Amino acid sequence: MNDLTGGLFVEGSNDEGPRLLIGLSERACADTELAGGKAANLAKLLQAGFPVPEGFVITTLAHAAYVSERPERASEKEMREYFLSTPVGPAWQSRLKREAERLDGLSLAVRSSGIAEDSRHASFAGQYDTFLNVQGAENVELAVRKCWASALGGHLLHYREQQQVQAGAMAVLIQPMLAPDAAGVAFTANPVNGDRSEIVVSAVRGLGERLVSGTATPDEWSVRGNEAVSASTPEKAVDRDQVLRIAELARATETFFGQPQDIEWAICGDKLYLLQARPITTLDRPKSAFPQKESEFSEPVSETPETPETPISVPDGYWEREASHYPDPLSPATRSTFIPAMNHAMRLMCSDMSLMIETLEQRSIGGWMYQRTVPLGGKDRPAPPDWLMPVLIRVVPSIRSRIAGAVQAVRQDVGGRTLASWERDWKPDLIRRAEALASVDLHALSNTELRAYLGQTREFLNDCLDRHMLLNGALQLALAEFAFMCRDWFGWGDTETMGCFEGLSVASSAPAREMSELARLVYAVPELHRRLEAGASLSELRKLDRNFATKLDKYLRSFGSRALRSELAYPTLAESPELLTQLLRSQVRHDYDTERKSGLHRQRREQRLAAAESELRKRSERDRARFKHLLARAETAYAVREEHGFYDRDAPCALLRYALLEAGRRLAEKERLDRESDVFWLEFDETRQALENEVVSIRHAVEHRQSEMNRTRLHSGPASYGQVPPPPPSFASFPAEARLSAEAAIWAIERIFATEESGQTQTDPSRIRGIAASAGKYTGTVRIVRDESQFGSIRKGDVLVCPITTPAWSVLFPSIGALVTDSGGILSHSAIIAREYGIPSIVATGNATALLRDGQTVRVDGAGGVVEVVF
Repeated sequence: MNDLTGGLFVEGSNDEGPRLLIGLSERACADTELAGGKAANLAKLLQAGFPVPEGFVITTLAHAAYVSERPERASEKEMREYFLSTPVGPAWQSRLKREAERLDGLSLAVRSSGIAEDSRHASFAGQYDTFLNVQGAENVELAVRKCWASALGGHLLHYREQQQVQAGAMAVLIQPMLAPDAAGVAFTANPVNGDRSEIVVSAVRGLGERLVSGTATPDEWSVRGNEAVSASTPEKAVDRDQVLRIAELARATETFFGQPQDIEWAICGDKLYLLQARPITTLDRPKSAFPQKESEFSEPVSETPETPETPISVPDGYWEREASHYPDPLSPATRSTFIPAMNHAMRLMCSDMSLMIETLEQRSIGGWMYQRTVPLGGKDRPAPPDWLMPVLIRVVPSIRSRIAGAVQAVRQDVGGRTLASWERDWKPDLIRRAEALASVDLHALSNTELRAYLGQTREFLNDCLDRHMLLNGALQLALAEFAFMCRDWFGWGDTETMGCFEGLSVASSAPAREMSELARLVYAVPELHRRLEAGASLSELRKLDRNFATKLDKYLRSFGSRALRSELAYPTLAESPELLTQLLRSQVRHDYDTERKSGLHRQRREQRLAAAESELRKRSERDRARFKHLLARAETAYAVREEHGFYDRDAPCALLRYALLEAGRRLAEKERLDRESDVFWLEFDETRQALENEVVSIRHAVEHRQSEMNRTRLHSGPASYGQVPPPPPSFASFPAEARLSAEAAIWAIERIFATEESGQTQTDPSRIRGIAASAGKYTGTVRIVRDESQFGSIRKGDVLVCPITTPAWSVLFPSIGALVTDSGGILSHSAIIAREYGIPSIVATGNATALLRDGQTVRVDGAGGVVEVVF
């Protein structure tokens, strides 16, 4: 018996009745058909003496019995609702409850264990949902059903007709969570080049989820024989002796199974644990790396030749990692649509505003997204001396033209006119076009019509992003000009200036206001409240009250069909009903008071404006009029900063996603793809061509790009490529209008991205510094959320620690007490949303997600820019 669990699991406890629940140490658990691949592998290792934490398994027989009760001829959506809303039967509910109650007080990990999972041909790692830190019998039972729901697919729809367990069956593995000092993975063959004489060890401090999710930068070690060499150690998670112990454990696992292994391990104190072992399928066929909210079981695939590593081609110039909008590698579908559109839009914005740069260019380098500021002429050159600038302004056509354009743009208030166009013309037009595209019945289109629709939707995205960047240029100039005035006249910093706008970003709080309407309705109807707390699904709640159904439909129309990130492969909120249910439940419990927040915002804004008014009494009437004019324009800009992205980025991305999924469904029906979501492994034009030409082979492209993605995630790109460019030239010789335009662009980029601070690596995990973004002090529990797939882990009052947030993350803010981010400046979406919700916030810490751990108690000082660990 493993010492970690202290005898909590008893062998032979399931001798009576069907084998619905078995312990890992039981001999029967080594049967893949009963326990699934993951649990069977661990059972074999545990029984052979390997240091595997104990646990128990909900067997495939339990799964099959549960599925057999499903509704007749249920659709996939109905099946998903069935899993999420229907408790398990009494035949084994009490046994599950008894086992879970034995672990009362412990945090549990609830993981899938499919029959084909962790097999020789396919690992399925990341394909199914995993639930961590689960406590209590009811939550364990719900997590089990959610695991099953995550595996919905074609095989499962036929279970009622099956007389025995087949490849689609799923077991669920439940183990106590460890609190490791370090964790990671080890490969007994180099997964990139296939070298079987080398063991590769990756390690991070704390939980290994940070590494497996692909967002942490781990320590990297290479072991040959008894020699361990570190390639990089940003985490300093393990020393050489520990690496050799991990390598020895990996070798023993390989010997046991007779083939190269990919293991997950953890170190607690002086004890090394083996958490998972699976064949290195990347030597054959790699696993998917994209989110699969509707993941499916797949039959084992035949082995394919190893794909050679593609050399990284770095373009000329200085490229910095663009993690604020693209924290993960992009899918080919996104890379081939969103990025070209953004590059066109940014060049258009620089030209329209006559900025003193050609453009901001984005590119995928080695699979990761990078950004470059392209100077006029396209090449980085040393800045000319101040004395030479007046000459260059007169004789260099590109400089002369841009300066003249900048002067004209400021004098004619191009930015102000652009902001005015948004409310009057652009937004109504985008809403109309989006509604027209959304009203099309995609299923009814022929392939030719769908191909045309895809083209129309992409064109809509292109138009939207052009307006997106034109608005960004306009609002950045408006905010910068107001900030410069406050700096020069009042001596204010950015924090004081931003106080003039508190509460004006109404788009940020719109999801909370609408959700609070739903929450108030739930309060008013006792049966709705009771059923929601009991775990009812949205479809069940909808049936209970017509008014609730109407308001829910309104919410979904407003916020559901919007992309949650700049990645077409990622589901929208409307496709994630379980997340929406949890957010509603959290809102009901938190009782977020939008009216009270609005009052506080108004009071603080009035205080800041009163301070400005006091200073303005010392100035001329002309200055007071100028302040009033620039304040009004900046207020408009600040509100538009968060609002416009919902309409000119998130909505068109969602429409394009839905269209691509329809194409993927048709290609999967014809067995040209394994599943509809594989369409995101294709470039946009490849998908359109495949719809019309059935001869075109697309499977090879999918498999090749999956292999590329595996290598990309194993090797996170550097912070930058190329030589750091010289500082920009002096603008002293420019006309005042051109100088304002140039300085405003630099100011805005820094306030949005805070590149230097966001790129820092701090080493003290007890005291972390960043940019003070939203005032206030708060003490609470750390909850690290790396991307939208982890929204469900948020609990009331948590301190949200994340890489960065987008406007779509605003749905979480009513539930949290404070925000800490790795990236972003005082004008980032993270900072603006935090101020709108009135919660303390610190941004641009660089690596808070690596230094902090789930469950820690921290004190966040939003005015001082400091996070302190309490315990």
